[in-house]
Amino acid sequence: MASTIQPLSSALALTTTLTAATNTSIVEGFDYHTLDFAWTPGTTSNVLTIAIDHRVNANTDGPWTQDMKWVEAPAGTLTRTLLQLQHTATGTTEVAFYYSFELHAGEVRIRVSESEAGGVTKGTISSFLTSSSS
Repeated sequence: MASTIQPLSSALALTTTLTAATNTSIVEGFDYHTLDFAWTPGTTSNVLTIAIDHRVNANTDGPWTQDMKWVEAPAGTLTRTLLQLQHTATGTTEVAFYYSFELHAGEVRIRVSESEAGGVTKGTISSFLTSSSS
């Protein structure tokens, strides 16, 4: 089984606005992905938010599309709901976690932010994307 591991960010300083990580990952040909994170929160109770974006063909610099699902409401009408990952800090020591997903894409990136729910000090995040064909 072939796979790739790409660093998306390394000790990236977080802000309160969703901001694209330093790197993207070319994943053409791979459909299964795992994002690994190491977040060092700035303040207890701050909330980390992560949006996963993809574009179909990395070679054409097409538009980024945020991960989403379609919800039926009202009956017979599908409405787009954008998806985000969120994690609330219980301290300021590094927290490791992951998220696995399946996606056909040419290129993947993440956008990240940290709220000031617990205080104005914000932390850093490092992230890697592992992609494979099964």
